[in-house]
Amino acid sequence: MLNICGIGRHWVVNQMTCGGKSYHAVSLKLRAKRLKLSFKESEWLCDCRSKKNYRNSQIMSESEDSSSFDDDSSGSSSDSQNEEEETQDVEDDGDDDVIKALKLAQMKKKAIRPPDIALDNVPCNFSFHPVEDLIVVSDYKGNTELYSYSNEANEKLKAVQHKDANTRDLKFNKKGDKLCALLNNKDLVLYHTDGLQVERTIKDSSEETGICLHVVDENILVVGDEDGHVQAWDKRMQGTAFSFKVAEDAISALISDEEGKVLVASSTEGTLSSIKVRAKKIQTQSEPYETDFNCMGVIKQNTKLAVGDSAGKVYLFNWGEYGYHSDVYPGHLDAVNCMIPITEKIIITGGDDGYLRAVHFYPMKFLGIVGKHKLAVESMDVCNDGHLIASISHDAILNFWNVSYFEDFIMPAEVKTSSKSTKSKDMKHNLPSSRQGNKSDFFQGLKE
Repeated sequence: MLNICGIGRHWVVNQMTCGGKSYHAVSLKLRAKRLKLSFKESEWLCDCRSKKNYRNSQIMSESEDSSSFDDDSSGSSSDSQNEEEETQDVEDDGDDDVIKALKLAQMKKKAIRPPDIALDNVPCNFSFHPVEDLIVVSDYKGNTELYSYSNEANEKLKAVQHKDANTRDLKFNKKGDKLCALLNNKDLVLYHTDGLQVERTIKDSSEETGICLHVVDENILVVGDEDGHVQAWDKRMQGTAFSFKVAEDAISALISDEEGKVLVASSTEGTLSSIKVRAKKIQTQSEPYETDFNCMGVIKQNTKLAVGDSAGKVYLFNWGEYGYHSDVYPGHLDAVNCMIPITEKIIITGGDDGYLRAVHFYPMKFLGIVGKHKLAVESMDVCNDGHLIASISHDAILNFWNVSYFEDFIMPAEVKTSSKSTKSKDMKHNLPSSRQGNKSDFFQGLKE
């Protein structure tokens, strides 16, 4: 008789009794389909049907030294044997082609991530360093904290505090040697990343309280405020480079092309506005949509602009053509608050319902849940090499998610855009980074 405790595919065997002798087991990774299970007093009891059921277990006698393994250990089987068995399991699972492709991609990228950072206060915003393994986060108490991160541990390197203001948005420059912080008292503060020493403070950086900040290049910073103004600052000048009122409501996001020639601003009025940075003039302005535009991201080799709105839709605009969208993809259950492109065809969205979801374009399909917060997702960012994203909510925790499995993901050619009948299933599927299993992982193959 085996005494097993666990959930899903990972199990820990506490004790095995066989032939009157007691044995301890320290590593066991079994699929539920190989076992007949019954539930009793919060323990799983497993009756052995054949020695074949134990081919992946490593059992040690009480007289032998005990060992410990992580949940992701594969027991005494060799890596090649485990990979072969897992591949066979993927083929036998009966999942659709997209799920199989994701599982195969997961095998090549073991999901590891830094521990989450528990913050003392509710965070406002954060940003990854573009080169080093550093992350900076601000909160509503006026604190700005710089951390180093690794898979083993995180370390707070430096903290500064603004007693009479908090930081609405903050961004590193492209080299990473400077940090720009936008305060709610209209100050724009430039720090040296090393030590967070103040280099310069720009007073009245916006007409009204600033909402979002964008670094165009090493010299030009742009601020969008709550009254629809877009104001640019050139560090080589003593004053503003340009200032335009492009909307009646708040500027929600700013984005530019790689050359820094064109700046696009979205607003909660439901509009897009493009500005020629060097010419310092407005290029185009769209007609207002019925919903708020909350966030933007560029995909498809910088040819498509994705825009998330307050009704759960993602609009696609051709870059340079912002009068009307070329495609629209509805389906999110609530507002899309933020988004991060992680490949040329995949973006991760952060929703008002607390979910981080992966969405594939061309064909358009929900891939599943990347992670989840208890409250609305407020902000996301991607690390310097793209294998990690982080997100914050109002739960005072900065969460890390390993999304490296998308690097090897290839959408099967025969897969079509999600239909109404499949979209609900796609949106509920938990991806490897989500820290949650799927019902099919546990129940598939169980005998009644």
